[in-house]
Amino acid sequence: MTKRIKKKIKLGKLPAGQIVKTQKEAADYAGDDERTIRRWQDNGMPVVKGGGYFKAILDHYKKTGGRDYDEDLNRHKKAEADVKEIKAKLLALELKIKQGRLLPAENIDIERIKRISAVKRQLLGLPRKLAPRMEGKNEGQRLEMLKAEIEYCIRIFSGENIIDDAEGASNSITV
Repeated sequence: MTKRIKKKIKLGKLPAGQIVKTQKEAADYAGDDERTIRRWQDNGMPVVKGGGYFKAILDHYKKTGGRDYDEDLNRHKKAEADVKEIKAKLLALELKIKQGRLLPAENIDIERIKRISAVKRQLLGLPRKLAPRMEGKNEGQRLEMLKAEIEYCIRIFSGENIIDDAEGASNSITV
């Protein structure tokens, strides 16, 4: 309900003819039934002391479907706050995308396939890569070389940026 109407009610300054006396008259005026008028009243619609209904208030309740102005205002403020929060979250996501910290959904499969292909190439290339370097090594040394190369493949799959050292074994730098 508007502050103007509330003020006029408190001051007793609503013009003559702005009040209907009975619930039936209020229902007729609002174009609704008496049950609706009772429900509005139960939900806090102001009434005239000693009985009666303000036409301006009936107009407002009819226009808003029985909701008080303050309730509508609070609902509107909450909706605006929700929109601001969603916009802030969207901006944060867009920033992460620009910084490369977040991939758009359509790029996830492409990146996953690239990583799987890189790991597959590394693993299938291990025999060719390691055979010459393993010659003359004992079993423990060969296992260590193999372990290092498998760890390198795992780091590729995890998305680390990889730098090869002089021997072809791997070092990594995480971004």
